[in-house]
Amino acid sequence: MLIRTVVSRASWPIVLASAHWLCDKALGQWDSIAMRAYIGDQGLLRVLEQLCAIQSVTNEELPDGRYVLTICHDNVSREIEIALGTIDYRAQKSQYETLRLILTELRIEESAIYTPPPPPPRGMTPQIRAAREKQKEAFHAWQEVWRTIRKAEKALDVGYEIDQMKDYY
Repeated sequence: MLIRTVVSRASWPIVLASAHWLCDKALGQWDSIAMRAYIGDQGLLRVLEQLCAIQSVTNEELPDGRYVLTICHDNVSREIEIALGTIDYRAQKSQYETLRLILTELRIEESAIYTPPPPPPRGMTPQIRAAREKQKEAFHAWQEVWRTIRKAEKALDVGYEIDQMKDYY
């Protein structure tokens, strides 16, 4: 039994506690696989939303619920297939790993510092200033994607470790 709810970040612990109580009452026990899928789907969903917000990323939804993203950066493009409904921890980890490898192949570096080009000798026109601001915003959007990937992957790992401890004890 998988409970899917769109919630704000602030009410997330409350929803998880409610889902835990609901599963306890309905099943008589907590289904740890559903919990793992719920945590993983939320992180991957946030990454997918951020990627789709970037102008150089195109998104195609397949009929079976998977997404195909085409990421273009510096005239190089790569495709990745993301399945949000995967329950298996290993499958979710491999999706994050593939996404990180693709970003690295496209030379989108993690934790990079934005260095603007030197100002032109004749001064900056409004068009140049707008283009540089657009470039800076794109750079920061990619850095935010990296941060979100790392946070989501860490949340997935923590959820998996908690499930392992529950199963052990």
